[in-house]
Amino acid sequence: MTKLLKIIFWVFTSLHCFFNAHVYATEYDGSTFIQINETKATKYESIIKQSGLLAMQYVDSEKKLLVTVTKEDSKDKFPFRCLAFYKRLKGTDFKKISEYRTPDSFNTAYTSIDSDRLFTVWSTGSAFRLAVFSINNNEAINVVLYVGWKGSYELVHLTPNIDWDIIIPVGWIPGKGPQFAEVYKWDVDKYIRICSIPWDDRFNCKLINGKK
Repeated sequence: MTKLLKIIFWVFTSLHCFFNAHVYATEYDGSTFIQINETKATKYESIIKQSGLLAMQYVDSEKKLLVTVTKEDSKDKFPFRCLAFYKRLKGTDFKKISEYRTPDSFNTAYTSIDSDRLFTVWSTGSAFRLAVFSINNNEAINVVLYVGWKGSYELVHLTPNIDWDIIIPVGWIPGKGPQFAEVYKWDVDKYIRICSIPWDDRFNCKLINGKK
């Protein structure tokens, strides 16, 4: 994205935040995550009938938190996508509590085993981005990992715990693949990078007793 497009995107998002009672917005390389203080209820029927709806799913088994992805109507070459989190108030009433706006194309989304994280994958056209959102009591949403790569990332278990470790390929060479791996581990409420290691040795990167 050019510098001019980034400026236009930021101005548009700032105005969007101001007029829709958003609490704060954080920018991530041209994309924006927004916490929302919205009191108005939205009916489920209105949510699923949104224009440009690309995907939707409940994050939790009790169906208290609904996530949607929409492609906004626009004549621009790079229309924005919006990942929105809706908390159920009662019955078919929901309220939007946060959203992630990006010019990247939506690829896929899935939740962790404990439904406390949402993994989302986006395409920039020449690479991919992984944005992971933490979920606390189906209400507090935060970005806990935001990384880009070429090729395919991996979810593995380098230690006996139930949480996935994330391996990101780095130093991609056409015809040869990635040269290095950056390994991220879940640490209570965030992801931390525990090592950068040659790609073929990536499964030897472990965190044991707090040591690399």
